[in-house]
Amino acid sequence: MREGHGEDVLGAGMRRHELELQAEWFGGGYGNRFRDERGREVVVVDFGEWNRDPGPDFREAVIRIEGEGLMRGGVEIDFRDGDWEVHRHGVNPLFGEVVLHVFFQRSSKPFFTRDWRHREVAQVFLGGWENRGGSLEEVGWRVLPGRCARRLEGVAEREVWGELEGLGRLRLEWLGRRVRLARHVFRGQGLFEAVAGALGFGGNRLPMTLLGQRVRLEALRSNPEKAEACLFGLSGFLPNDVAIADGGTVREVRSLWELWWRCREDWVRRLMTRWDWRLGRQRPAHHPCRRLSVFRMLAERWEIFEAAADGSLREAELVEFFGRFSHPYWDWRAVFGSAWKGREALVGRAWVMELLVNVVLPMREDWGRLNRIRLGGVSGRVRRAAERILPWSLHGSEQLRRAVVQQGLIHLYDQFCLRDEGGCTGCGYRSG
Repeated sequence: MREGHGEDVLGAGMRRHELELQAEWFGGGYGNRFRDERGREVVVVDFGEWNRDPGPDFREAVIRIEGEGLMRGGVEIDFRDGDWEVHRHGVNPLFGEVVLHVFFQRSSKPFFTRDWRHREVAQVFLGGWENRGGSLEEVGWRVLPGRCARRLEGVAEREVWGELEGLGRLRLEWLGRRVRLARHVFRGQGLFEAVAGALGFGGNRLPMTLLGQRVRLEALRSNPEKAEACLFGLSGFLPNDVAIADGGTVREVRSLWELWWRCREDWVRRLMTRWDWRLGRQRPAHHPCRRLSVFRMLAERWEIFEAAADGSLREAELVEFFGRFSHPYWDWRAVFGSAWKGREALVGRAWVMELLVNVVLPMREDWGRLNRIRLGGVSGRVRRAAERILPWSLHGSEQLRRAVVQQGLIHLYDQFCLRDEGGCTGCGYRSG
């Protein structure tokens, strides 16, 4: 293991692209043992995974800091130590999980990295390493394979997929029990919150669930004329200034504000902010603003949906049900602003399949249909799990499109990979 040290030799014309520095860090090009700015030994036990969303450059890294033990969180890579404040990471809650700030140039005055809660973040200075050479093609972009990937290389494919199918069934049974219990306790609200979470397609499951808990199904149904204004106001997406927007946007925002300002005081303690949402690296059609309009229309049609979910609803019927959802403004936009050239359906087949797999079919314990469902693609979450767990030879298999197999991978990744703080050394999966 190498120790990062050396003089600061970053100069004009010599600075390598920040993305290239990140890639070399992730590939282990700087080693994994360092000294932080306070002189403590810092060991990177696990480099984590490359973050493709807003927030720190790397997530779920495991760091051992002398005197503090193991810590799991994010790692941010910057050219200069002061870039942390220049980029306003210190006031951004998305950087509240960062456990290590790595940089290549010191400021002329001492700089201390602190997050939005004023918690000090460990700093590692890598001056002198930035001109080592190398290129993006020479370092790994993928999640680093775990120990189980090597152990599964000699296992028959049928056994691997069978094991994942069993684990997927276990996870789906848990999802189903959770929805049924919520319905037993909270009646329709329990299923409503489960569907709200599924609406958070693209990393926004938690904020959509929180929104469903705060606004409540009955509140939306009892005040249909104010429902959409309440959703946009509570979520933090209702803009204050649309002076330079197009006429359609100005009219839409004004109509929402005319309703929202009258009831805002009733909801002021439940307000969310845009910091609560993940808006990066997703298709414009999946933006939460479009989901909020779906939220409102689903509340209006809730009795029809609930009856269908309890019955023998088929995929085509559910696609048709949501396909009738239409909004004169959001059919043509992802955010408050200029319209697209063409109309985009508010709900696509991919999300309907997510709803079936994660909510409706587990709730009904329809295991036969779950075993038969093949999804149109592989999500980023499943892809990361596959890269971590499966040997390379299985990454392109058609089995990865099976819903139950994807659920098995998610179960393993959540229960083992994300809980292991020892770089696979303390993982109990296939430890024998």
